[in-house]
Amino acid sequence: MNFVQYFQSIRYLFCGLAVAAGVLGGGLSEAATYYTAKNGNDSNTCVQAQSQTTPKLTINSAVKCLVAGDTLYVKSGVYSEALMNVIPGGTSWSKPVTVAAFSGDIVTIQPPTGSYRVLDFTGASRQYIIINGFILDGLNVLANVVKITGNSTVGFAHHIRIQNSEVKNGKDAGILVTAGDPTGQTGCCNDFINLRVHSNGTTDFNQGFYITSANNLIEGSRVYSNKSNGISVYNAAFASANNNIVRNNIFYNNGTSGTRGNGITVSSGTGNIVYNNIVYGNMGGISVYGGSNAQIYNNTIYGNVGVTNNSSDYGIEIVSFSSNTTLRNNISFNNKGAQIRDDAFNTQKSNNLISDPFFIDPLKANFALKTGSPAINTGIAVALVTTDYAGTPRPQGSSYDIGAYEYITIGTPITPPKNLRIVANW
Repeated sequence: MNFVQYFQSIRYLFCGLAVAAGVLGGGLSEAATYYTAKNGNDSNTCVQAQSQTTPKLTINSAVKCLVAGDTLYVKSGVYSEALMNVIPGGTSWSKPVTVAAFSGDIVTIQPPTGSYRVLDFTGASRQYIIINGFILDGLNVLANVVKITGNSTVGFAHHIRIQNSEVKNGKDAGILVTAGDPTGQTGCCNDFINLRVHSNGTTDFNQGFYITSANNLIEGSRVYSNKSNGISVYNAAFASANNNIVRNNIFYNNGTSGTRGNGITVSSGTGNIVYNNIVYGNMGGISVYGGSNAQIYNNTIYGNVGVTNNSSDYGIEIVSFSSNTTLRNNISFNNKGAQIRDDAFNTQKSNNLISDPFFIDPLKANFALKTGSPAINTGIAVALVTTDYAGTPRPQGSSYDIGAYEYITIGTPITPPKNLRIVANW
């Protein structure tokens, strides 16, 4: 056995101990890769689990091998287990802990009946964790599919990134993020990228996303068929939902309870930003329901169906106790009730379109613009919004277009979208 082999064997012997994690965090070893498979065995050691021929059987056993910088690949199959605060944290985005579906494999995590949720991250030590490529199925759970949380004793989990995954069938919200201080900074800074979040909730209080902390990113996702809102950004009792970004998503058919359910609700908090989203076929469109300094840019809101016998339906709503909202370059058309309802103080509105925008085929959810659309070249430049929903640079003409899409002139080379991601499992 050479020195490198000897050192690696010592590393894996102590990988579950905090003292070893501290040494490894100092850069004395390279990142390791582990495997879990349905033909595995949890009696295999962490050293053995580095080989695809001798993997662990369960994810819960395999994650005990991980330290900052390591990756666990999970092979195809349905894993009947819940990961309740068992994935260790990384130290930075350059040295995270990653748990991912093996490339090209379909991997479902579906806990047994009576489990509380599929994934739980609790406490400040749960940080810089990447979850990639799974079907997270809450069919049998009692609450949320995913919860990022904590308490005053252990702190709050933060910097969790869930990407390229499906989140479905939760009894409460699909994804719940909580925080523990008045600024929302504890429990902050999580990323939700390229997800499908659907069919969550049992009542009209249950959303696809429920975000109560600050500086989270929701991007490139499809959020649909949830009982209540597609997403709620909302202050909790002891925290503020500030400076969250919701961009380049599609929200549709939310509000399956039949009583309420917007595509997007930004309620309380300050500085939340919503742009380049497509919001259609929900009970309501976009609601700014309190808070201050929300920024709503270049969204397309269409055909939100409203609630029977409700006179306050809308495409975009800004309620009276909101302040200093900025509303620019949005299309709001063919929604039940008012296309834009603004009862608030000091709203800055400009370049919004509420007449027919000439979509290519809204019945097939194609909200790109036809030639001659009144949305073309009639927007205003917004420094934050440099591309459209598809990743096309703005502007393509003499000025910004209104809505989620920039118009591409026939014969003009189309810039490949920058926000598409390869998802092996879909």
